[in-house]
Amino acid sequence: MFFVFSKQFRTEEKIFSELAKKIKESKKITQSWDGLAEVYKLDTCRIEFISATPAQILVYDKSGKEILSLDCEYDDADRMQQARSHWFSGVLADARKRYEKDTGKEKMRRATAKIKAQKEQERHEAAMVKALDRIKSL
Repeated sequence: MFFVFSKQFRTEEKIFSELAKKIKESKKITQSWDGLAEVYKLDTCRIEFISATPAQILVYDKSGKEILSLDCEYDDADRMQQARSHWFSGVLADARKRYEKDTGKEKMRRATAKIKAQKEQERHEAAMVKALDRIKSL
């Protein structure tokens, strides 16, 4: 029985590690809410984290087909459930950090673009005023 637990433990640990890797390597990540599920859409898949009791993680491919559904509720008596709960929390934290990092970069890009556009408009207006003054002096 111990061998089965160890093999199951290693397999599920690899699954959660792969999910964390997908989150890290994804070029684009979006966050939304679907009822109680916190949904993250990546380049290659969609991950739903349901933190309410019972905690669950659901993974779907791009076409919407379910790949994985795991109960990640913490249980004092079950070491495997404790590990799942820990991994669930870690992957969810990774997804949140990545999303916040990307949205922070996007806000900076928009602010920079807005400042550049404003400066360009001011330069354009100054050039128009200068041209008007030249025309008047002719």
